[in-house]
Amino acid sequence: MTLDTPAGASARPITVRRTFPFDRETVFRAWTDPDAMGRWFGGAIAVAISVGIDLRVGGAWHITVQAGGQTGTVRGVYQEVEPPERVVYTWAWDWTGEGPGRESLVTVEFNDVDGATEIVITHEGLTTEQSLAFHTRGWTDSLEGLAQVLG
Repeated sequence: MTLDTPAGASARPITVRRTFPFDRETVFRAWTDPDAMGRWFGGAIAVAISVGIDLRVGGAWHITVQAGGQTGTVRGVYQEVEPPERVVYTWAWDWTGEGPGRESLVTVEFNDVDGATEIVITHEGLTTEQSLAFHTRGWTDSLEGLAQVLG
């Protein structure tokens, strides 16, 4: 499941957003707690089988999923951690038999909107139409899964 072209290709960001009727602390905790993330990440298109989070600048994280008959691990390192407002981390897939993919960057903002929380995900560095579509669908389905876990 190769998703990106070699370095040097043009990259465009995607932005996905959703509002949840919960305070920022609750939503941030569900985003950064390994047990909670294991229940919502991937939504209906992937099943998380392992989650590890070291929530600090320089801390590593990973999620191993099964999707479409394949197993893959996405991993990265936290660049910014500002509870309950924002996390920024690197992102690279490693699908079974394919080796590590190109690194990209994810910024997740948790905005207070009259007691509710709007999550804004900006994923930068995706370089192909296939990768843009894959990650847009993945983030959208993951946010749907998060809504179910919170609800």
